[in-house]
Amino acid sequence: MVWVPCAGPALGFAFTLVREEPGLQAFLYLTAYGLGTAIPLLVVGYGGQWAVHSVRALGKYSGRVKQIAGGILIFTAVALNYNWFREIVSRTSFGNLGVDIERKLFEGDMKEIKEINEIKETKEINEIKETKDGEVSLAGMKKSSLPNISRAPLNIAELGGEWLGSEPLTTEDLKGKVVLIDFWTYSCINCIRTLPHIEGYWKKFGGEHFVLIGVHTPEFVFEKDKDNVAKAMERFKLTYPVVQDNDYKIWKSFANRYWPAKYLIDANGYIRYTHFGEGGYEETDEAIGSLLREAGVEVAEEVEDSEDTEDSKDLEERSRYGDLTPETYLGSRSWPALGNGAAYPMESVFTYRAPESMKLHKYYLVGDWQMLDEERQVLRSNTGEIRMKFLGGEINLVMGLEDGVQKSSVEVWVDGQKTTSFTVDFHTLYQLFKGEYGEHEVVLKITGKGVSAYAFTFGQ
Repeated sequence: MVWVPCAGPALGFAFTLVREEPGLQAFLYLTAYGLGTAIPLLVVGYGGQWAVHSVRALGKYSGRVKQIAGGILIFTAVALNYNWFREIVSRTSFGNLGVDIERKLFEGDMKEIKEINEIKETKEINEIKETKDGEVSLAGMKKSSLPNISRAPLNIAELGGEWLGSEPLTTEDLKGKVVLIDFWTYSCINCIRTLPHIEGYWKKFGGEHFVLIGVHTPEFVFEKDKDNVAKAMERFKLTYPVVQDNDYKIWKSFANRYWPAKYLIDANGYIRYTHFGEGGYEETDEAIGSLLREAGVEVAEEVEDSEDTEDSKDLEERSRYGDLTPETYLGSRSWPALGNGAAYPMESVFTYRAPESMKLHKYYLVGDWQMLDEERQVLRSNTGEIRMKFLGGEINLVMGLEDGVQKSSVEVWVDGQKTTSFTVDFHTLYQLFKGEYGEHEVVLKITGKGVSAYAFTFGQ
């Protein structure tokens, strides 16, 4: 069992190299894999035999061995409780040792293979003269330089749930069209920042030849509610079709891992361009236009401006300061970030006391709170507080209400000064502060039990 978890990925890697470079070199790759697996197993086997034969000779030291083992066990328990190992890994390069070795050994080979694949796939696209049934011919059209990444799953109507802003779009509806798939969720700050650009693509290119589908894959339970998604679409002024992906079926069919994520599909059903996270707006715009022109649709060529582009300005604005407090969940995922919590997550109601001081990147609860579903903290007392010391120029918190609770009020204090107040009456992301970059202490004074807090996000 020790070797099973690593065997599959390693063997897959070896077979990939074999497929790309068949022959003597492929034989050497497989031989190296076999030796690399067999030698450690032989060492373990013979070492085990030696250990068994040595047990009797070590019998007189058994008491000392037990004492040492017990000491190591106690030390390990204490270290885990106080996160000593986390500190060691975060302050040294030990945690990245395996990754660094793998990168040094294989980075050059994988980069070369990727370049070869892209050249092959682009060549295949440009050589298309005749097409299969239902596909668009590229003969005589302006070929796009975008690589052919993979075949796209277009049975979205069958995989998805409820549709908003449109009737369900079937595979037949998407055939022969350029399609942009945007994975998002309405309380994600990174997704929210991209939405005006996504809507802009729809207004610019939307019509007979271009389809945009927002795939709403929820991160939190409340984001599965159709009415909540509809309200969010109205608030963000989204007019393109959105399909709910509450069971992650579309997400899995694309093997997606990120919010937000964009997949651009050509008229023949191949994924030709992807982008994950914020940014890349002009690049995505150009990619859409490129595939439309390839399909024979007249789209005006973009004139490159010599001045700083919107993307470059946005990148400069977001990177001019440096580090940020990482995204912090008020559930089990970020439990070590709870500065005045217990050693391990618990779902019973707990009374938290105000700390004398706060540590950077830590949050603190005051009042009676209960963790539910391992993803949120719910206020059980009539009043309570959430405190945090963070690094950045913006802080947001996803908040909502328990069933049956109408509303709760929140006062926001930043660095000892009251800055704003708001009413929580809907599950969404609330901006708490946006100002000068630096270390800040924020305190939320909450009135009204039943408030749920899910996750902090930060910006510069």
